[in-house]
Amino acid sequence: MEDLNALMNRYIAGELKKKDFEGRIFQFIIDNPRRFHLADWDRGTCIDYLCWLYPRLSKAIEAYKNTGSSFGAYINAMVQWSSKEYRCSEMEHGITEYTCWEARAHDVYEAEPEYSTGKIEKAKDAKIVFGAKRKKIANTRQILILLLKSYAFVSDEFIEQIASSINVEVVQLKEWISEIKAVRFKHDEETRLLKERIHSQFYRCLSFERRLNALSLSCAKRERMKECLERGKIRLVAMKKRLAGLSTSASNRLVAEVLGLSKGTVDSNLYAVKQKWKDSE
Repeated sequence: MEDLNALMNRYIAGELKKKDFEGRIFQFIIDNPRRFHLADWDRGTCIDYLCWLYPRLSKAIEAYKNTGSSFGAYINAMVQWSSKEYRCSEMEHGITEYTCWEARAHDVYEAEPEYSTGKIEKAKDAKIVFGAKRKKIANTRQILILLLKSYAFVSDEFIEQIASSINVEVVQLKEWISEIKAVRFKHDEETRLLKERIHSQFYRCLSFERRLNALSLSCAKRERMKECLERGKIRLVAMKKRLAGLSTSASNRLVAEVLGLSKGTVDSNLYAVKQKWKDSE
């Protein structure tokens, strides 16, 4: 088979069209893996690499100028450097895939809270269920205020179950919750976006850590990656602190406005609920 220099001479002479010329170069690389340091690659990986190499090879042919080095040496150097770039790129992809699954695993396998499957019975002393514990709160107004206060964690099914127990129509209870959600929409959206950013930052930190572990101790890039990881961790902690400072419940004033009560009434009812909870422990 013709070597690369002979192929270039034929291409310059117009004997080969560019597509045919490129195809012959590809075949030459495949047939001579040792010359291009690709002998330890399996054929499938080598073909994937050549597919990745194609646009770069096409540009390299156009950019080649005879400045002393032969076309064969030029292509040899280009293939060797690009193969290193390809391997680094594949390593980056592998790290990205790993960290993506690792980040998702914390969401998928996070322990779910236990919920009671029993129905709430209609009774004078309504019962609020928290996990496996049941706490008696005699005052239905206290239950209603607590319910609206915790609007973000209330499902439609729960509303339908508890409405009759606190002597409130389901439609009315849903309207109150919808009114609170409308007022707090901007705040809740900010919380949601911050949670997404925290997840993304957590993913970035995992990616930095994985890349750092993949680099050799003598690699100059290692120190830069270490700095990126440290900065990423600091930012993640700051974002988590900010999230912890955001309230996920409605304010007492908002609950009071929705129910047409004074804020002091809501404060006192919630304080009573808190005391009953403490006394029953």
